[in-house]
Amino acid sequence: MGKEGDEAEAQEDVMVMKEPEIENKREPEAEFEKQKAKKERKQKALKENEMDNAAFKDFETAIKHHLLLSITPKRH
Repeated sequence: MGKEGDEAEAQEDVMVMKEPEIENKREPEAEFEKQKAKKERKQKALKENEMDNAAFKDFETAIKHHLLLSITPKRH
């Protein structure tokens, strides 16, 4: 190899060393906001579930009363 070959090799080594590093890390604030939003969605879903259960229980009670009314004699 000649002088040009050594220079090209050295230049290639420098180019390889200077490649930018790519970071895939998220910013802590963005991660915090994501976790906070996830927690809020979960709390909302749990609240909706409780409301659904309460409404279903009321529905069962309403059906029981309706059935009791249908089997009792009518008052005239």
